[in-house]
Amino acid sequence: MLHKALRNIGLGKKEADLYLEMLNVGPQPASILARKIGLPRSSVQFLAETLVKKGVASKHKHRNITTYQPMDPEHLIRFLEGEKWEFMQEFEKKSDQIQKAIPELKKLQGQIVARPQVRFYEGKEGLKMVYEDSLSSTETIRAFANFEERSRCLPEYFQDYYKRRAEKGIHLRAIYPDSDFGIERKKKDKESNRESLLVDKEKYKWLPEIQFYDDKVTIASGNEMVGVIIEGKEIAEAMKTLYDLAWNGILLEKELKKKDKEQKK
Repeated sequence: MLHKALRNIGLGKKEADLYLEMLNVGPQPASILARKIGLPRSSVQFLAETLVKKGVASKHKHRNITTYQPMDPEHLIRFLEGEKWEFMQEFEKKSDQIQKAIPELKKLQGQIVARPQVRFYEGKEGLKMVYEDSLSSTETIRAFANFEERSRCLPEYFQDYYKRRAEKGIHLRAIYPDSDFGIERKKKDKESNRESLLVDKEKYKWLPEIQFYDDKVTIASGNEMVGVIIEGKEIAEAMKTLYDLAWNGILLEKELKKKDKEQKK
């Protein structure tokens, strides 16, 4: 178990063997450590120096004799944190490089891919992937939403999703039924960076949620646990146009009803 733990934090097999032996015998020169673990002195010295470089051992020279000793086991946590920091630095570097390359990669994709691309997803994790894609939107998301279905199938995920979408500054225009749940959601439009239009829940009902943004149309069904992302410029533009017609039609209908009420007073 101890050996496995040391291997898991990045020590090689022989490095782990040496570290454990150093804990047992305390500060010793490479010659003694070599006899203890049955390796040539030169090999042990190399391994010991490697442990020193990794920060899990130290060395002390006195009268031309160099002794090696392990750092306190508590120090292994700091070693692991250092490894994490280096990993994150490398990750950030690679992430930055790929981000800069994406526009050129997209150009190549545009030259090769002429037809719309369709991707299917299944299960809760699949639905999450569909919604995660919407967080890449560079424009206002248009949505035929169903917040009750969202809350039923992925309650914890959406609490975090709403917050992250708002933090990214991605605005949402949503059309959804005027159920009690929908009315409550509308009250939170400002904090969710959302603009809502409610429609008659008796006349208009839908379960799959449909979103339109950039060159994409997404369909997410919490009832069937399936999601679809359709990526195609012409299809997305056509669907966004139909959505805008619906949005403007609802606004006009509400305005006419308001004027009719005022005239009857």
